[in-house]
Amino acid sequence: MHGLANTSNSTPKYRAALVAALAVALILCLAPGAAAASGGVQYVDVAATGGTAPDAAVPDDGKSGGTGKRKRKRAAKPPVITSLELVSDALVDEGRPLKLNYRIVSRARKVRVRLVVRTSGGRYVRTVQIGLRRTRQAISDELSQQRLGVDRPGSYKLRMIATDGKGRRAARAAKVPTWLVFNFADHRFPLTGPFSWGGDSSRFGSGRPGHIHQGQDLSADEGSPIVAPYGGTITWVKYQADGAGWYVVLAGNDDRDYVFMHLKTGSIEVEQGQSVPTGKLLARVGNTGASSGPHLHFEIWTGGPWQFGGKPVDPRPLLEQWYENAPGGAHAAAASMAGLRVSAAGPAPGEPLD
Repeated sequence: MHGLANTSNSTPKYRAALVAALAVALILCLAPGAAAASGGVQYVDVAATGGTAPDAAVPDDGKSGGTGKRKRKRAAKPPVITSLELVSDALVDEGRPLKLNYRIVSRARKVRVRLVVRTSGGRYVRTVQIGLRRTRQAISDELSQQRLGVDRPGSYKLRMIATDGKGRRAARAAKVPTWLVFNFADHRFPLTGPFSWGGDSSRFGSGRPGHIHQGQDLSADEGSPIVAPYGGTITWVKYQADGAGWYVVLAGNDDRDYVFMHLKTGSIEVEQGQSVPTGKLLARVGNTGASSGPHLHFEIWTGGPWQFGGKPVDPRPLLEQWYENAPGGAHAAAASMAGLRVSAAGPAPGEPLD
């Protein structure tokens, strides 16, 4: 028992040496180099590195192709309508459709487009589903009267709405309008350019040698364009030397026949049997046949075909209405144009021009 007591490690000197050895061992375990060499967990002084450990997740800056906040923010941007315009703001029944040009920029390859149509006063008319359209390229869509759902003459407006696959609605670039305005008319005025209504002798019912005037004379410069007031089929293209000169008859789809006389030689753009839309160029103002100056002699027949069952009606009220709603480039001049004296005679009632 005494010998074991002599070999005890409990002496103060031995205990001090043991504590010193344990302290050295602890320091070696905590040293960075020792931990790395042994494959252990490397100790890092977080305070010394500014609060971020080297192996901790670092927010992506978007330059390395990661999914950082900046890239996620860029991907979340909605589409943008960068351009939007109507090529024409005049839509006519039985006429050519409007053309809508636009461009949409988006990260998506396609967006869904629709149009909201309202009257100028704000009354809802229709939502037109355009469908999927490609982005980052110029697009043109045709908008007919039927597609837009308008059926009464007047002013209308439309708004484009585009959404991507995630339902994000397109914004608009700075100069892109919220609403596009267009006018709808049921007929087109038949002349383009300056014209005159003329005096009493130009009116329907005025006296002519052996009969009465069956139409309205519109004085205009020779060569002024004459267009179809309504869509239909050309039924006559003829020449009468002692009366109408070159003339065209249009059977309108509105159950009226329209007659155009004294046309310029070589200017007729249509042929018999041809279908034409509203606004189609038919011919140009001339001075052929029994005419004393360049003008358009214009007739309207109802109740049956021209000269074969129908009867002429005064076209002036309708012409004034069409001019008010859809002038189509026509400009009313003075009451009587300088140098023009119209005294042309139309055919006698029931007398074919050929």
